[in-house]
Formats: sequence, C-alpha cells, structure tokens
Amino acid sequence: MGQPGVAGRAATTCAVALLLGGCNAIFGFHEGSPLEPSQTTAGGQGGVGGGGAGPAGGDGGAAAPWLAGYGWRKQVTIHADVIDESLANFVVGVIVDADAELAARAMEDGADIGFTSDDGTTMLASEIELFEPDSGRLAAWVHVPLLSDAEDTVLWLYYGNPSRPPSTAGDTWGELFHGVWHLSPDESGSPTLTSEDSSSYGNDGSSDGVNVMPSQVPGVAGTAYSFGANDWVNFGHPSNGSLDFGLGSFSYSLWVLASGSTTAIQHPWAKGAVFVPEAGYSVEIRSAGWRIVLDDGASEKTANFGPAAEFDGAWTYLTAVVDRSLQEARVYANGEHRYTVDIAALSWLSTASAAQLGAPEPYVGLIDEVRVYGIALTDAWIAAEYANLDSPAQFFTLGAEQRAP
Repeated sequence: MGQPGVAGRAATTCAVALLLGGCNAIFGFHEGSPLEPSQTTAGGQGGVGGGGAGPAGGDGGAAAPWLAGYGWRKQVTIHADVIDESLANFVVGVIVDADAELAARAMEDGADIGFTSDDGTTMLASEIELFEPDSGRLAAWVHVPLLSDAEDTVLWLYYGNPSRPPSTAGDTWGELFHGVWHLSPDESGSPTLTSEDSSSYGNDGSSDGVNVMPSQVPGVAGTAYSFGANDWVNFGHPSNGSLDFGLGSFSYSLWVLASGSTTAIQHPWAKGAVFVPEAGYSVEIRSAGWRIVLDDGASEKTANFGPAAEFDGAWTYLTAVVDRSLQEARVYANGEHRYTVDIAALSWLSTASAAQLGAPEPYVGLIDEVRVYGIALTDAWIAAEYANLDSPAQFFTLGAEQRAP
C-alpha cells in the first residue's frame, strides 16, 4: 500500500502558525444553526485531522441492530487499503475536525459518546481525549480487536444517551502500552499540573515548579504541548519498572514539530542516555541530524532518522524499536524504516534516570502523542499509526447520521 503523502502534513508556514496558537480553523456551530445530513468537517493534518464524510443517510435503515439507550449513531469505516497487514488489538484514533450533529446531540463533555463493533451492539473500549461541544470537534481512541487488511473494518459511533453510560477508557490501552500521553489540556490552567498517562501504568508527568508545564496548541490529535526553553515534563523513574526494559524488547514513539534544529542537542524525549556514560534511551535533535541514543552505561549505539533539513518545521512521527530477538534497533520517520543498527554488544538498558519531555537539554517546538510500548513494533503497526494520524480522512470515513428506530 502507498502511505499518505507528505502534502497531508503541515507546511512550514502552518508550523509557524501553530507555534503562535493554531493553524486549522475550527468551525463552530452555534445553538439554532440549521443541521444538514453529514454536516461534518473533514481535514488534513497541520492542526487536527478529520474523518472523511460519507454519503447522506437518514433515520435508522441500517442492517446492524441498535445499541439500547442511544438516540443517534454514525458508521465509521476504516479502509483496508491503508493497512499493510491485519493488526490485533490496535487502537484507532477517531479524529474529527467538526461535526454539527455531534455538537447538537452529544453531552457537553462527550461522556455519552461510545463505540461498538460492526454488529452495532458489542461495546468497544474507548477513551474520549477531547470533545468540543460548540463545534463537535472530537479526538477519541477506540480499541479494535482486529484491524483487517483484507476488508474494511466497520465500527459504530453512538451518541445522545441521557443516562451517561459508564466509561471504558481504562480498558482502551492494553498491556503492550507502557505509557500513553495525549498531552491534553487541564481546565484549571495551573502550570504545575500533571500530564496524565492513559495507560494502565499511570505514569503521570509534572513540572517541578521552576521549569513549567508547556502551553497547549492544536496537535495531530486533540492538543499538543508547545515547549519553550524553560518548559519540560518530568515523569520520574516509575518504581513499577514500566519504563525500563533491561534486556527486553520495547519501542517508543512521538510526534514532534521542531521550530529549528541547532548545533546544540535538544531532547524531545529522554530516559537516560544523555550524559556519557548513562544507561537509557533518548531522542536527540540537532542540526547534524536527528537520532536515537541507546546506552548501557558502558557504551552506546545510535541510529539516525535523517537530516534535520528534512524534518524542521513540519510534524514528524518518530519511532524507535529495540528488538532483542534480532539484536537490532530500527528507527522510522513518518512510518518509513530509515536505519538499523546492531545492538548485540549492548547489555542492560534500564536506568534510574527520570523520563522527560523537552529536557534535560531544552527542546523548542511541539510534541504530541507520546507512547512507550513493551514490545518490538512491526513495520505494519508503525505504518498504520502514522497513516491514522497523518491523514484521518484517508484512514476512515464517517458516515451519515442515523436516528434510533
């Protein structure tokens, strides 16, 4: 399959606009506005994405049974032609720029938004990262048991349930996810509040009261953090060991929009592997090139994503895979494999150093959707994660609204 093109991501001018507070216009629908079928705004990347709008529909009329208690639903169709191979337990981002019908009928906090499988009644675990009631803007995450490369995967998005069904957010991210940070806003506005981890490990981050939490701006999904030279997020060294993998396989990924690489090293992510020698794993951004560093406390290995000129000023999805079964580390930029390095000589990578965003060497730019996984991700998984957020409108189609029979 062909990956969505670079044109789907933000250009340099859009990146500058993001740093100033936003790029894509978010279309608001106010009370009393007329509603037309499928009044859904689809968008490319550069702020938030949006699912493609499906054909006009009507009341009920679909073959799938109806989930009791809900007044409205829309079909979500994930296209098989953007999936390289079938993936089990994949978490899909349902990212919608704006939807007037969701705005009119869902609860103000989006707590009644839920998802089912194609049968219309089997609930799927989901997390609502962001819902804006004025526009219907949505960033939701849905645990899909099987994402097929042979046929389209169909889900149902339900809303309009006055009984406020119980949340399934805690079940969305399975055991392979050791850290999931959406970097969503906190309504209180305090600069020292936590950055919540959506995984079951609860590795929340915070500032230290001197360096401050970054500000929020539109991101690839929901919101991103905008880092200045004095901003950082510290996740500490979890006592449960969930961010340390010793001699085991693991992966880590994040979306970054660097304002510009310099000769000085910047760290969008680091858990050790900063000072030589220091065990751990990190991402380094500098004018000489972007790379990962793996260090066992005695020696280090590096793998290059590519030249800074290729990435500066645009959203870039960086992924590192430490594969102990093959004794290699692989790096990917925007879903594509870039470099492999032999790591047979490296021993224990665990470290007591804190996991951090934007530090210890200050990083200037945006960061979104940071994840740590307890496995070596496959090429197909990485490509699907990139396609999902790089161009949601090509990844899935959001169908017309249907009313309960």
